[in-house]
Amino acid sequence: MKSITLFSIGGTSSWCYHKPSRTLFDCGEGVSLYFEKEIYAVKNIFLSHSHGDHLGGLFGIINTRAYSMGDNKKELNIYYDKRNPYFEQFFEYIDRTFRNIPFKINKIHIKPFDEVQITVDEKVICLPVSHGKFKAHSYVIHKNVKGKLKPEYAGLKPDEIGKLVHSGVKVQQPNRNVPVLYYSLDSSNPLDIIGYKSYLDGCKLWIADSTFLNKNDRDDPTHMTMEECKNVAKNLNFGFTILCHVSNRYNDEFVKQINNTIEPEFVVVKGYYENDNFN
Repeated sequence: MKSITLFSIGGTSSWCYHKPSRTLFDCGEGVSLYFEKEIYAVKNIFLSHSHGDHLGGLFGIINTRAYSMGDNKKELNIYYDKRNPYFEQFFEYIDRTFRNIPFKINKIHIKPFDEVQITVDEKVICLPVSHGKFKAHSYVIHKNVKGKLKPEYAGLKPDEIGKLVHSGVKVQQPNRNVPVLYYSLDSSNPLDIIGYKSYLDGCKLWIADSTFLNKNDRDDPTHMTMEECKNVAKNLNFGFTILCHVSNRYNDEFVKQINNTIEPEFVVVKGYYENDNFN
């Protein structure tokens, strides 16, 4: 499995797995079937909203982890908006169905702008976005990156730098938090995302809601267009953008045609996608 694996078709199923942090964003139908035994590697699940194409695979994840061959003692952390009553109803159904789960499920309420440490040097920040009249959570992973050597010491030999460090001189620039992945399925208002420039500027990878590849096809105010996504990506200096949650009205040939002409910092994905360049 690559560092980034995702599946997304608008209205059908969406999820994205960040392997380095063992974190799954959303869990649309079919996710456990794709993971098979690697489903035991998932440590954290961050849910964006309670629509079935983003939540429907959670039942399968729990069932697979509980009854397949593997380490079924590992705890599973599920982060969700407790204020949404549909989540609570879904979890009540799971609790009634699975009465003897061999692992602990930690159901954790996450609020807008909460931060969750997921690895030693990575954290997830929750950013609220509009999904039409609904509200959804989007999530950005920030990685704490070690500061580079200060320019004035760049030409020194290692032993010279060592002596300076030993004498108490700070030869490195301060560590900084760098946005490495932003997941915003589903979202409808580009201004929401642009407003988070301080959290997102320069993010390496954006998983974007690009339901409508042609702006003239937009017949649903709860999702964004490809043109809007491209404008946001350029405004926020994103490194690479995966345009997904694509409507089923567009066939594979149409998607292929767009990818043949689109700028290199974008790719349109309808279905599965993997990439090993985003750690």
